Amino acid sequence: MLDPNFPHRLLRSGDRYTVEFIHYLFEEYSKRDLTEETDRYVAISGLEKRIAGTLNCQSRYGIFQQYIHRNLLWQASNNKMKRIAYKNQQVPSWSWMAYTGSIQFISIPFNTVYWVDTLRFDKERKSALVTDLGEFQDCTMELDGTHYAVLDFDRVKRGWIQYDVEEGEDLCKERCVVVGKVNEDERKNESEDGNRTVEKYYILIVRPTSMDGEYRRVGIGLIQSDYVVKQRLDVQVV
Repeated sequence: MLDPNFPHRLLRSGDRYTVEFIHYLFEEYSKRDLTEETDRYVAISGLEKRIAGTLNCQSRYGIFQQYIHRNLLWQASNNKMKRIAYKNQQVPSWSWMAYTGSIQFISIPFNTVYWVDTLRFDKERKSALVTDLGEFQDCTMELDGTHYAVLDFDRVKRGWIQYDVEEGEDLCKERCVVVGKVNEDERKNESEDGNRTVEKYYILIVRPTSMDGEYRRVGIGLIQSDYVVKQRLDVQVV
């Protein structure tokens, strides 16, 4: 509203303010009640295209390549979401545009996370991400309000998971995609041995589709790195 040549002001803003603007724009947009649910993708596409052009980067379904990791870390801001039944458009599960309801992005300070460079847009398939797949070990989950708490075998909380639409299942059956790793010197916990550095992962929770090597997003979370192990390389999330 303050930029007569929108969005050229972003060129002078720097990464932090640009990300904050993009997240604010999409969060506010997601609160709007559209007459047709399927307009959720179409109605914002013009602004998205102009922002991507100014940033000189690729964008897909509200996710900008330059900020792909931060843009993927969204969650429902109140109630569970509902998948929109698009007729002539395939909107992927990793995009907030695929669902009804308001969203919020996880607020993550800059220079505190190592973003995983194996997570990227598929070069040929617009609706797919290419990434590595992880599985959980030595932990369970238990409903804790709107989230699920991830517990170790001593029932100590080691993380949390929030589902988009579907409820949680057996954590051993779930799979995940590591989006970023919290810097070791940024988060410290008390343990039996005193102070120690703990690394945590920002993750997407995914489940397999009927196609081999293909998964869909069902949630988001944060978990201590000890409880995730790599299972498979170069899978697709659609």
